Amino acid sequence: MTSGESTVFHITHWKAGSQWIRAVFNRVAPERLANTKPDMSNVCDDQLRPGAIYSPVYMPTHWFDEQVTPQEHHRYIVIIRDLRDTAVSWYFSMKHSHGKVEDKSSDELILDYRQRFQDMSVQDGLAVVIEERMNPMANIQLSWEKTMRERRLFMRYEDLIADEHAAFNRMFDFAGVRAGEAERKRAIDGESFSRRSGRSRGEEDVSSHYRKGVSGDWQNHFDDRLREMFKEKFGQALITTGYEADLNW
Repeated sequence: MTSGESTVFHITHWKAGSQWIRAVFNRVAPERLANTKPDMSNVCDDQLRPGAIYSPVYMPTHWFDEQVTPQEHHRYIVIIRDLRDTAVSWYFSMKHSHGKVEDKSSDELILDYRQRFQDMSVQDGLAVVIEERMNPMANIQLSWEKTMRERRLFMRYEDLIADEHAAFNRMFDFAGVRAGEAERKRAIDGESFSRRSGRSRGEEDVSSHYRKGVSGDWQNHFDDRLREMFKEKFGQALITTGYEADLNW
């Protein structure tokens, strides 16, 4: 590890821009980006590369702590997303756009949900997602919200899409990325939504993995039943993470 280069863990959950963030880091600091699985099952303490950037890491704190012993030079970039938008994004991804992955069990999971969702309404499909898939994402958010605060940059996906240059530069500075302003800008612009999708944010293509790229889309899909279901299961999580002040939404 050279001076100023912390070992950085990009902690997040599914459907919170994880591959976008990894791609930007790969452009701006490819020599630091580690090639690991999102659950870091191929990494433990004695295999960590000091000064590397591990992105993305989909793990709650208690799983992470089983594999990595905290060190003073470790830094954590934690990215979360409104769980309601996460649910909507996960649903459309599974139903239409998520491609094959290396892990056979994950391929089978995608195929299973894709087949199930074809014969359901959007609202019934979202009810399945809320019931079956959201707990791990909420657990990641809540476990990291209350830990490692002194060495943690906690950001929202919504911050990234509101001003991606400002948000990524905060991450670059926190991670000790040495690239200059022009190189940073090229990296961010090279992975922008319009560059990746060929569309402006808000223009929807359900067949694309970059479907819409906006926040608040849950309001277009949640009916009263889904609102009440979500409040019961994850209403407090939305309050804890600052997405809502109370349950009156």
